[in-house]
Amino acid sequence: MKTYHLLLTTLTCTLSVSFFSLYPEKQKVSPQKRSAHLAFHDNDEDLYQNSFDIPISITTDSPSAQKDAEIIDDTNENESTISRQVAITIEPADIISLLLDSKVLPLLQEDFFKKTNRTNTQSLLDYPHLGNQLYNSTTKQITGCDIFFNQTSKGYFTKNSPALSSYLNLTGETLINRIECCLESVEGLFSSKIDAAKILGLFKNIALQQRRLGGMFYHVHRHTKFISRFKIPFYYLENNLFLTNSERIAVATEFGDTTQKEQADFRKNYFVSDKVGFGDCRFILEYPLLVESDVHANIGGYITLPTAFAVKKGMLGSSFAKPKTIPPLTIFETLFDLALDPSLATAQEEAFNIVKNLLLDSFNRAASNLLDTPLGNGGHVGLGLFAHSCIPMSTFIKRQGATQVHMVSRLSAEYLFPSREKLFYIHKNKLKDIDLDTFKPDTHTPDPAKAAADLKFIEQELIHRFFLVAYNTRVKPGIIFHGNNTFRYQGRRWGWDIGTDTWIQTKDTLSTITIPSCPNVLSLADIDKKKSEPFFAYRGKVCGGINYCVTNPTNKLNISLNLDTTLFNSGIGKDFVLFFKIECHH
Repeated sequence: MKTYHLLLTTLTCTLSVSFFSLYPEKQKVSPQKRSAHLAFHDNDEDLYQNSFDIPISITTDSPSAQKDAEIIDDTNENESTISRQVAITIEPADIISLLLDSKVLPLLQEDFFKKTNRTNTQSLLDYPHLGNQLYNSTTKQITGCDIFFNQTSKGYFTKNSPALSSYLNLTGETLINRIECCLESVEGLFSSKIDAAKILGLFKNIALQQRRLGGMFYHVHRHTKFISRFKIPFYYLENNLFLTNSERIAVATEFGDTTQKEQADFRKNYFVSDKVGFGDCRFILEYPLLVESDVHANIGGYITLPTAFAVKKGMLGSSFAKPKTIPPLTIFETLFDLALDPSLATAQEEAFNIVKNLLLDSFNRAASNLLDTPLGNGGHVGLGLFAHSCIPMSTFIKRQGATQVHMVSRLSAEYLFPSREKLFYIHKNKLKDIDLDTFKPDTHTPDPAKAAADLKFIEQELIHRFFLVAYNTRVKPGIIFHGNNTFRYQGRRWGWDIGTDTWIQTKDTLSTITIPSCPNVLSLADIDKKKSEPFFAYRGKVCGGINYCVTNPTNKLNISLNLDTTLFNSGIGKDFVLFFKIECHH
């Protein structure tokens, strides 16, 4: 069993557990009967243990064949032939009876997605020291680049949790109990007892990681009365789902391992998303409000333009699509047709592949929502105001050397204008509050139309439990507040700085959702919008660094090494940034 396949395999078992009992190794139908009973059993040793007797109809292509429908006993491989094309159909009422007997319907009353929101990310333009923050040089221009590496080891899926179990229902007691009931109904299919709680628990702490590596390019120009700045990042972005070594060992111990190549291929296809390109750019205009001795106070505004675009996607990982439709709602009919396919050698494998591919499609959509994040602010234009100051400590401390230490402060607020984005949603669970007895077929006065409608509804609910859909949505982002305070020392050549940084973003507002006019799409009322709503986020950091200056009469070269790391946070993961700054004052 493959390490990275295990979550998928567990989900496949819960979805297909009622279907694997449909594949007998021997079928016999009396040639004298146009209708018969087919026994669905678990194994040869106990043919009728845990079996379901389902009435079926046998039809053939010719009238004479209908009188004498014949299925050859396939116990002898050399004589396993079929004299004519035989089509076997099962009534919807019989399918529903089997689903009730195998305890699948109570399982579908449980929600698999607890949340469907996208995760919060802080723009690189808002990181302290990335790009020159305060211009108090006497030179005309500054041109620089910050080579940075940023990593979030445990991003937050929800407001308070970095664990996947807060996003997917991997630890719900009711869900686990109902999975176990399904497994008990077909326990003869497995060589040993499957512990659903233990298996799902192996994946509950899967973490969301993000890495960003690149350069922040910037330019500063001093005009007669104003100072203008421009900065834009070019970087590599990777998001991935992650298990620690101890968690991987626990998984391998439980299920066994596979080759490194198979693990790497599966990880690349389903657990990693990456891209390289430009981020949003920011143009800043500021006015020196106060310049007195070594005291500086500036005010200004800035605009963030949505220039982000990817140059290339899917290098070490994948690029995921955002489908707006769901698969066809005929999974039960398809699987039952395979169950009654005379070519039993391939039917079971084909059925398993159908279920597996459906779940891979479902997993791709969840991965797209969590991993395939934009390089910028998602197409939103930002408009901000700020004020910053630089005050020598000699203003407060009358000691020698205090003039070389400055307190640098900056406060800003940015409003992001609404724009349309493609966001994922899950449909509401309509099966949750329905009495399952209403689906029991009436054996005395059967109603084929009702049974067909009930089966279609159940199939629809099955698909809606696992499949996210992406609809164009008008998003009004929250306001971003940002502030930092730094103590900075600068000697003739060497200097240092240390301080704090606080970033706050109020939650986004989702308004107009556009539902496309295409098959397998329901109305706006069927969407569980609450699960996709974003949340408030903040992050507090400590930052610092050292620098070295080389000065000559016409220009100055400033080189520095800086680090900042998260102290407290909510709604967004802890991260750190390490960057090397090189800038030329000329």
